[in-house]
Amino acid sequence: MKISRKWLRRITPILVLVLAVLIASYFLATKPQITLSPPEEKEWLVDTKLVIIGDQDSPISAYGEILSERDADMRALVSGEVIEVSSAFKDGGLVRSGEMLVRIDPFVFKSAVSESEAVLVASQARLSEYRAQYRAEEIAIVEGQAQLNLALRELDRRKQLFAKDVVSEKHVDDAELLVSERNRQVSLSLESMQALAARIEGQVAEITRARVLLSRAQNDLEKTVLRAPFEGYLTDTEATIGKRLSVNDRVAGLLDSNSLEVGFYLSDAEYGRILDSDDDTALEGRLAEVFWRVGGRVFKFPAVIERISGKVEAQTGGLRVYAAVDTSREDIQIRPGTFVEVVVSGPVYGKSAKLPESVLYNDNTVYVVKNNRLTKRQVTLLARFDRMVIIRGQLQDGEYVVTSRFSEIGPELKVRIK
Repeated sequence: MKISRKWLRRITPILVLVLAVLIASYFLATKPQITLSPPEEKEWLVDTKLVIIGDQDSPISAYGEILSERDADMRALVSGEVIEVSSAFKDGGLVRSGEMLVRIDPFVFKSAVSESEAVLVASQARLSEYRAQYRAEEIAIVEGQAQLNLALRELDRRKQLFAKDVVSEKHVDDAELLVSERNRQVSLSLESMQALAARIEGQVAEITRARVLLSRAQNDLEKTVLRAPFEGYLTDTEATIGKRLSVNDRVAGLLDSNSLEVGFYLSDAEYGRILDSDDDTALEGRLAEVFWRVGGRVFKFPAVIERISGKVEAQTGGLRVYAAVDTSREDIQIRPGTFVEVVVSGPVYGKSAKLPESVLYNDNTVYVVKNNRLTKRQVTLLARFDRMVIIRGQLQDGEYVVTSRFSEIGPELKVRIK
């Protein structure tokens, strides 16, 4: 009995283990079978942009300052006391061409004109006197020559009579004395004519000098009124009524309001874009637009690039460019010194597409949607500006290119357009 109990204790764990194995095998054999279905393909929701192939313009934006092509430093041309100023003679005042700015007391200059006129009249009267004397001497010479001819004939007749002993020697001497006297009178008249001719010549020069002095006096009188040489804005006005001005004293500055230009900078890269483009238009002559933002309003002025600076700016590493601004289309006048935005018509790239810069991956890849799947295309980046790019390559007109950005993007990816 003891042996069977001992044997039972040893075999019981084995029986329990076998029973557990049998139960587990039963459960494994009778468990339901689960059929696995293949995973669903993810569909990405994307934004797209229509591709339009053609000539694409890439405008260049910059900031610059309005400048006056012409300015004048207005200075007093004569000295004197200021007796009148224009109502527009103030900083920022708009004056017309020829408008009076400052008037200087003209009393001294009017007196100089009157004195010069009197000198000229006196000189002309003296010239008339000399010419009258000259004409009188001409008449005297003619008469004297006639008298000399008569005296010579008388002398010849008396010599013939003396040879025949009809007259005495004294009669011959008297005739010779008369010839000498007539000859002396003619000589004196000739000398007097020469002297009068010299006086007339000198008097003509004196009249010329008097006329020059009169013109100078009249010019100085005109200069007592300082006038605007062109239409523009006054700056730094310094003259007031009662102030005494000396010659060359500064009165004001004048900026031409009709000849305005904008000065701005183009970087080396921007200038290079123009040179490397398909557009053969040079920088000079290229169209531009100037935008002046005043409060909530924006004024737009057309402009044309006229010239570039002769040297590269060391501070900016770019070129200083100047464009003439046409202000005739706007009623409001833009002033020199105004800070403005300049948009230059940039280079034109043919057979290319202009798209948002988000379409571009690694600067040479885009993805187009074809049959709800992505297709990879290789492109060449031509220009980048204002969050836009101009590209050329394996693109066709009318395709839709993906503008959405996500890291999983790749060829054959299933997508749906928003």
